[in-house]
Amino acid sequence: MKQELLDKIDEFAKDLQKVSSWPNTRNPFGDVGSGQDYYIFEFYCYVKVVHDLSIHQKVKLVRGAKGYIFPKGPAKKNEGWARFDIYNLQGQHLYQVCSGTDIALSKYPEVAFSPDISFQWADATDEPTEADVVLIMDAKYKKSGIDFGILKEMAEIVRSMEVESASNIELQFDKLPELKANCILTNGEVSRKHEGYCRLRRIRQIGRFGVGQNLVIAG
Repeated sequence: MKQELLDKIDEFAKDLQKVSSWPNTRNPFGDVGSGQDYYIFEFYCYVKVVHDLSIHQKVKLVRGAKGYIFPKGPAKKNEGWARFDIYNLQGQHLYQVCSGTDIALSKYPEVAFSPDISFQWADATDEPTEADVVLIMDAKYKKSGIDFGILKEMAEIVRSMEVESASNIELQFDKLPELKANCILTNGEVSRKHEGYCRLRRIRQIGRFGVGQNLVIAG
């Protein structure tokens, strides 16, 4: 069952690589303003992150009430979307890995953030708050580089979600160890001049996060 799941993830990742690249150059699409194109990149990031974790930890695809369907944007977790669960090699359930889940602030429930990828505790509820979240990632599909506005927005979410210690959680990546952090994932370029701000705010920029590209890390 485990190998079958990994094969499915790997096959899907390859399919996403094909549809998210120009056929002549194999470079990721630029920022063309299409919501569907954004979703392709966001879901590519989600699958790539989970697949890399599956090398050294156990990954389980969890069927939701809607079946094996993931949201294409911000969504209520209790609507029944699929997700992945992460276990250590001893079989202990560590985290839920959710896509686009709305996460409300316990003191201000009318305020919610929806990171593209959120690592939540194994026992996280179907109406999560910041108490359920341990690490967040956001995918930014950009032709150009990351600007300060994106970094500032991410910093506010990290502070509100209280995930400043995300780099200490029990995750073991394979080829992508830099992802053990609150990350902005982009096919574009990182902002070098704001690296100090990112370190202070516990954010890491992962640039050129596309097909066949060498990652660029900042922060």
